[in-house]
Amino acid sequence: MLPLIENFISNNRDSDGTDNEKSHLFRVALAAFIIMIAGTLLYPDTFTSAGFRLGSFRISALALLFFIAAPPVLAYALSRRGALTPGIIDAALLLMVGFMTIRGFAAATNGNEMGLVAAFAVYTILLYYGASILGQHSSALRAISLSFAILAVIISFYAIIEFIIKENVLFAALVAEKAPVKSAEFYRSGSTLGQPLVLGAFLITVMPLQIYFYFREKFLFRHVFWSLSIILSAAALVISFSKGSWITGAMLLFAAVIIIIFNLKKFQGSLKPLVTLTAVVIALSIILIAFTYKEFKFNVFSSERKIESITMRWNMWEAAPGVIIDNYMIGVGMWRGGRAVRDVAFTETELEFMAADNDENVYPVDNLYLTTMVEEGLIGTSLLILTIFLIGRQAWSLVRQKGRHRSIVISLAAGMVAVLVNGITMDTLLIFPIMFIFWIYAGLIRAQAEAVRHIGDSS
Repeated sequence: MLPLIENFISNNRDSDGTDNEKSHLFRVALAAFIIMIAGTLLYPDTFTSAGFRLGSFRISALALLFFIAAPPVLAYALSRRGALTPGIIDAALLLMVGFMTIRGFAAATNGNEMGLVAAFAVYTILLYYGASILGQHSSALRAISLSFAILAVIISFYAIIEFIIKENVLFAALVAEKAPVKSAEFYRSGSTLGQPLVLGAFLITVMPLQIYFYFREKFLFRHVFWSLSIILSAAALVISFSKGSWITGAMLLFAAVIIIIFNLKKFQGSLKPLVTLTAVVIALSIILIAFTYKEFKFNVFSSERKIESITMRWNMWEAAPGVIIDNYMIGVGMWRGGRAVRDVAFTETELEFMAADNDENVYPVDNLYLTTMVEEGLIGTSLLILTIFLIGRQAWSLVRQKGRHRSIVISLAAGMVAVLVNGITMDTLLIFPIMFIFWIYAGLIRAQAEAVRHIGDSS
């Protein structure tokens, strides 16, 4: 993948006319950034306890990736100090991260929890501002976007192989404790992400970029490749048996259909291939469900899955408001929400039965919004909402301008919306692979806003 991306970089001069001296640093920073993305999505660090131990601290693969990417990205950012125009969005983001970090440190009970809080903070800053600066170059924007789309193909292909052989050959042993296969009757692919829910969330978040490349590429071979990639990802989404992601994907598809209906003249040239591709994806999904009917029936209708998917969530959701009221201003602290709500949601007998005396946060609230209110209170939740609103306003402004950035911004924004909608049934922004994508997308949108601003300033 890296040679392909390097080819795009070397054949595209930076959009701001950067000379060879700075382009070398740019290439190193971009390569490190993409290595970090690939490592995060191709190794299930979130669901493994593997890593180097220093007392209660765990130096994980994610931490190593951070130390690889941060120095060159920071160096390049310092060389481009004037690339970002400070604004209210920076104040909101930095206040949000600062509050969540301070509150998280205050609530942490051990070094590992403090490390997780610190990781959330430093990664959010690195991902958002790294993408904001790198993404102002057309070659970097294309390379990062292409990386996500190609990784989706790799991850989807492995998910299908995994489902066929009914075993995650690469990572089963690593994720057995945190993401075990619980039923002999029901297998779900987790692929390189290690967990089916995360796989489903990843696919619906990245699929808009695959669709973007499908419509952007004019050469037949590339057009066919992206058609097959979308079909492959749709198949992987089905066999993840992630109902929340299924529903989110269906909602986004419905929204897209409504938009197309009200803008038929704009879509006339691409309507036929779009309808054909959609029909193929839907037909394939139906065929897959028919061939995996035993798994589908167990997933949707069995009492065991209803308890896991609905009853457990509902118990947590019912208990969450009480915890929110008791900690309404500053919350209980990052990574403490699941434990705080769990202890209210279940009786001692139920906790013993579920082995919930394990200190791991094994029962998340599975609702991004309730989790945020439980963990961050009114202050942190307000700052997060403000930050997301400002990012959305920035994206909407770019879409309304109808410039060359419009299509990619729509794709990035659609991916972010997928994360937020899927957050109704899972803590999307607290799962590192999904959090990665969200803040990189936000940074790339900021990069396009800055590129447009710089063009305006120079005219």
